[in-house]
Amino acid sequence: MNIERQHVQRYEDLFVHRHDIWAQQTRSGQYILRREPVTERLIVAHLRGRVTCGWYALDSDSTCRWAAVDADSRTGLQDLQRLWAFLKAREVPSYIEGSRRGGHLWVFFEPLAARPVRRLMGALVELAEVGPVELFPKQDRLTSPERVGSLMRGPLGVHQEAGRAFGFLEPETLRLVGLDSLSQLDYICSFERLPAARVAELLADLMDELRRKGRDLGRELVERPPPTSPPNGGLIAEIKSRIGDIYDFIGQYVPLDERGRGPCPFHPPDRHPSFAVNREGGYWVDFHEVNSRTGRYVGGDAIEFYRRLRGLDHRGAVRELAERLGMRPARPPGSGALRSPACGGSPTRRSSGLASPSARQTAADSG
Repeated sequence: MNIERQHVQRYEDLFVHRHDIWAQQTRSGQYILRREPVTERLIVAHLRGRVTCGWYALDSDSTCRWAAVDADSRTGLQDLQRLWAFLKAREVPSYIEGSRRGGHLWVFFEPLAARPVRRLMGALVELAEVGPVELFPKQDRLTSPERVGSLMRGPLGVHQEAGRAFGFLEPETLRLVGLDSLSQLDYICSFERLPAARVAELLADLMDELRRKGRDLGRELVERPPPTSPPNGGLIAEIKSRIGDIYDFIGQYVPLDERGRGPCPFHPPDRHPSFAVNREGGYWVDFHEVNSRTGRYVGGDAIEFYRRLRGLDHRGAVRELAERLGMRPARPPGSGALRSPACGGSPTRRSSGLASPSARQTAADSG
């Protein structure tokens, strides 16, 4: 088999995210960790059947560039075929690979934190009502440098226990793609990634769909603001009470649709609805920004939104909001007089009356 370098490079780009370790499959089907670099020579040996490699899903920074759904039941391939059709309808490219007892469905991404990728794929599998299946990666993040996380047998390699390789299948017919290994390598060169902007749109849509089923996906995805400690807890509670509906409050600065979706005010120009407000939960989500330590999207309450929008620290945001809401706390946070509002103007269409027309116009222009 004449494997061209472009095939090897494309294979590596799709399936090999962590390059400092790999795993070798034994004849019993078990894996041995190899703390050795992944090289083009190793990938070629895998594709030629001289060694069978397992590729780790997470890099050391807990990002991933693929997710795989493993279906080993008697109807596993048919379940994956239904999942493929469900994903296609949502413009999510996916690819089905045969396996010893069923199959794998692969979805490829730009490097993203594992937590939102796992929540996205888990929600899609739940809504597609397929199963039982196993989702890779299995971890949201690596908790220590010694951890390596989960792996998948590298596609197109020989399954040592079965004694043969399994290839990718035509999703409509579940027939093997092409007549030989080179046809398979040509096929993977056509694979598409799901852009990060589309991931953001999908997660915002899924928040709405799952909320109707009683599941708050946002709370699984969003970095929650730390709880407020005395002596200012009462003041902050009063500020939130006067602000009222978080949708109305943020709607002064961001043009939101009826679902609470809109362009992100923190990452202009944002031409995708990658900002969402959960009215019932009282929080917002910025799908542009992930906390690299926790793998959660940045988000928070109304005060955290105002703080980020105005470029203030938490204490400054509390002071400014208190003054603009006509409050004079007996024990204002910090020392000195309350800060004067930096942007004036009359209230817009929302009830709290905090936003200036210029602030609202700027947010609208950024979309």
